[in-house]
Amino acid sequence: MQGIFNKAFQMFLTSVYGQASWDAVVVSAGMRQGDFEPMLRYAPAHSEAIIKAAAEHLERSAEGLLEDMGTHLVAHRDMESLRRLLRFSGVSYVDFLNSLDELPGRARLALDDDVLPHFVVEEAADGYYYLTFEDGPDWLYPLMIGVLRGMADDYGALVTVEMQTGESSEKRLEILIFDANFSIGKAFDLAS
Repeated sequence: MQGIFNKAFQMFLTSVYGQASWDAVVVSAGMRQGDFEPMLRYAPAHSEAIIKAAAEHLERSAEGLLEDMGTHLVAHRDMESLRRLLRFSGVSYVDFLNSLDELPGRARLALDDDVLPHFVVEEAADGYYYLTFEDGPDWLYPLMIGVLRGMADDYGALVTVEMQTGESSEKRLEILIFDANFSIGKAFDLAS
């Protein structure tokens, strides 16, 4: 998972903030090289170092930066293939949420590796959903906030996505769907 994340983070930062910012992050993080190979395994410390260095360099919170990255992953024109993969989850945002537990398996088909941890989605009353990860890194939560918000826009759903921390410091994302058909979503054609 670390190689794919590191490469995606590199692409996000260079696309949004420029190559010079990425180069400064690499130096600040103490990396010998600034180009990551998505199929290689890296120590989790590499990801943590580049996240911290980017937040300091850009004077942003790490969480805010990761949320922006999550939105970028599903909304930027250069990431259309990922958006399409996620849209195969169903015709509505609710379908998308209910199929998130299948996403790690689909990623494994394409990448032959445990790229994503197992997602657990619980449906509660009155439009509330809760998302947790089994054995996922902490940075995945703010990243998924951005993905979930971006996909809500894509489907035309009006939602809020917030991080919750329980008494035992267990984390989960709370998704509240106010209106699943708030606006016309982006066009999606299975045959494209």
